[in-house]
Amino acid sequence: MVCVIELLGYAAALFLVSKIALAVYRFVYIFFLGDMLGHTPNYKKLGEWAVITGATDGIGKAYAMEFARRGLNVLLISRTQSKLDQVAKEIETKHGVKTKTVAMDFTQGLSAYGPVKQGLEGLDIAVLVNNVGMNYDHPEYFTEIPDDKFTENILNCNALSVTAMTRFVLPHMLEKKKGVIINLSSFSAVMPTALLTQYSATKAYVAQLSSGLATEVRARGVIVQSTTPAFVCSNMSKYTSPRLFVPSAEQFVRAQLRTVGLETETFGCPSHKIQGMAAGFGNRNLPESVMVNYYYERMLGVRSRALRRKAQKKD
Repeated sequence: MVCVIELLGYAAALFLVSKIALAVYRFVYIFFLGDMLGHTPNYKKLGEWAVITGATDGIGKAYAMEFARRGLNVLLISRTQSKLDQVAKEIETKHGVKTKTVAMDFTQGLSAYGPVKQGLEGLDIAVLVNNVGMNYDHPEYFTEIPDDKFTENILNCNALSVTAMTRFVLPHMLEKKKGVIINLSSFSAVMPTALLTQYSATKAYVAQLSSGLATEVRARGVIVQSTTPAFVCSNMSKYTSPRLFVPSAEQFVRAQLRTVGLETETFGCPSHKIQGMAAGFGNRNLPESVMVNYYYERMLGVRSRALRRKAQKKD
């Protein structure tokens, strides 16, 4: 009997070690080895143009600069023409590729997409990055968001934009049987996120849309990936300098592109993957109330600090 118990103990230990080893290998393969071995796309072979929404700041600008560095022409789509012109000039000067710009306010409905469709005409598109998005000014209760227009705006900007842009670009990719679509979701889409309910719901939509599309088009040569970053240095996150779990936009984009073709859903960079694994472990092994209350208390703290800053500015 003792021998049987010992054998079971050894088997359990071996099983645990093998699972840990497999997880470590998968982690290293996705973020380092896969790209080094050439298992991620060569975008120059997929087409001539990268299309990026929300392309003048933060993650969007970092994608634009990275694809230009890799030799792709870049179509920049964002709200403010002056910013578009500035980024386009920077890209052309630095990387010597062609650029096009389209000024588009993605909080508008489908009837406003005429200039976007016109800008896409005739382009051999290798990659579409659906990055544009809007968030709350600060965490807030669902019933206390003062502007009723906000609900329409965030649905249009975060959910409709991804759907519309994908519908415009995907038929071309399917016709030539190659292309990549990267959709920016959010860590808040996979975690219980009170006080950001509308934002997290729109980002969950992005993740679900991407997952279904990835299955539909995989066999037809097109890669669709949902990316769920945690905090990245940007105007939206309010982080201005990189730290251990908050990479710069450039660091995040370089890491994320190493995962394309290797994961259908990715956290995008090693530090965010670690956060995701920790949160997933908590969700699976702790009472639901523990994780829900943890994130709720965090959001309450962020809300309180934001309201204090606003009050101080008024004074």
